[in-house]
Amino acid sequence: SYTSYKLVKKLIDYLSCDFNSIITTYELLEFNQLICKLKDKHVSKIKMDEIEIPDKFCDPIMQTLIEDPVYLPNTDIIMDKEIIARHLITDPHNPFNREEHSIKDIENFNSLDEIKEKICEFNRKKSETLDKMR
Repeated sequence: SYTSYKLVKKLIDYLSCDFNSIITTYELLEFNQLICKLKDKHVSKIKMDEIEIPDKFCDPIMQTLIEDPVYLPNTDIIMDKEIIARHLITDPHNPFNREEHSIKDIENFNSLDEIKEKICEFNRKKSETLDKMR
C-alpha cells in the first residue's frame, strides 16, 4: 500500500542520514533497488487484480491465476503446483478422481516430454491472452 511505501521511504531516509551511518552507501543502493522491485510487483499485482482471468487459466481449487502449471495424472486437469502440493500435504489424493498421489508422482508425470509440451502450450496461450488483456 501507499502507506507502507511511505514508511519504507522514511526508514531509508533515517538509515541514510550521515550522522547515523547505520548502513553503507552500497547497502542503501541495494535496499533502494529492492524497494523499486517490490513497488513494481505491487503495481503489477494491482493491474492483474483488475483483469478478469479466463477460467481455463485459473486453478480449479483456489480460482487464482496458475503461475506454475502441472497436469494431474490420469486427468486433463491443470493446477498450480504450489496449490496441489499444499493439498497433498494433508490429503495424499487427487482432489478430482481420488487416486492416491504424492508431489513426486506429479513431478514425475510432468517430466514426460508429452506433458512438458502441453505445459509449454498452456503457458504460451496464457501469456498471449494476458498480454491482450493488459
